[in-house]
Amino acid sequence: MIDIIALYSIKAFIAFLNLFPIKVRLCFCRVLTRIFLLFMPRYRKIAFKNLSQVFPEKSEAEKREIFQKHIDSIAQFAVDSARIQSIDHAWAKEHAVIEDPEL
Repeated sequence: MIDIIALYSIKAFIAFLNLFPIKVRLCFCRVLTRIFLLFMPRYRKIAFKNLSQVFPEKSEAEKREIFQKHIDSIAQFAVDSARIQSIDHAWAKEHAVIEDPEL
């Protein structure tokens, strides 16, 4: 029962999100992602620990910039995922580029 409630909640959220222009959706998802990180600081700490291990030569400011860009990419992914249902064949032909001619 809880999974049905979760499913319909997600569908309702996606339908609500798709009512707005794409720039508004992106801004909204960026804010939601940052709010999530405020309430779940563990994930932020893990991200910075990983950045320190991968980029020990980078300054804290550079690591923050990488982290912020990553947060923006998560928001972009959420917006794109919510939009997939509205993409039709005509839109895909106009906007998608397939580099492998055999496909």
